[in-house]
Amino acid sequence: MKRYKKIFWAFTFLVVIQSFLPINNANSELNNNYLLSFRLDHIVHMCLLLVWALLFKLAWFPSQRLTLKNYLVFTAAGLVLAALSELVQLVIPYRSFTMTDLYSNCIGVIIGIPVILLFRTGKSTKAN
Repeated sequence: MKRYKKIFWAFTFLVVIQSFLPINNANSELNNNYLLSFRLDHIVHMCLLLVWALLFKLAWFPSQRLTLKNYLVFTAAGLVLAALSELVQLVIPYRSFTMTDLYSNCIGVIIGIPVILLFRTGKSTKAN
């Protein structure tokens, strides 16, 4: 399980670091590509936080069902990460903050809740 925690922290670090990199601005190609009328960069935002949700489950609650308290911790941590990764862009001159990016991040976290409900790990309690 230590391996999943290392992967989780590395991925979280990458999510934060990408907020500082000059990889996207108002005239970027990412802003001009669409998939089913959704901007591709918004889909990337959602997918990043969805993967983060799965790694959160594997790292911190690998073989147990999540309690309401655990869901609240997960949701709070995810929304804080989603907000901070966008808000930091307010003070970086070559990055731009948009509410739609923030919404996309938050949607990724929210979609992660039912996904981790379906994502069962650990040993089965069924007799073979």
